[in-house]
Amino acid sequence: LHYKYAQDAQAIAVMNTVLESNMFDIASSYNWGDIANTLDGLAKNGQANITSKLKGEAGAIEKMIAKTMDSLTKS
Repeated sequence: LHYKYAQDAQAIAVMNTVLESNMFDIASSYNWGDIANTLDGLAKNGQANITSKLKGEAGAIEKMIAKTMDSLTKS
């Protein structure tokens, strides 16, 4: 499999790192506070002040996270 997509040792090492990392962004999965679309919109519009936007949305996001956690612990 590795040699089908990668021809040298360095490329194989990079591919192994990607395949073995098994990481995902839980915030994107749950999209609390529509954060994924918010960040995408800021990036597309060239707005660099992400921090202030996140501070403004923090309360709503934290409530949504708490609601998710409550529902997961009750299951």
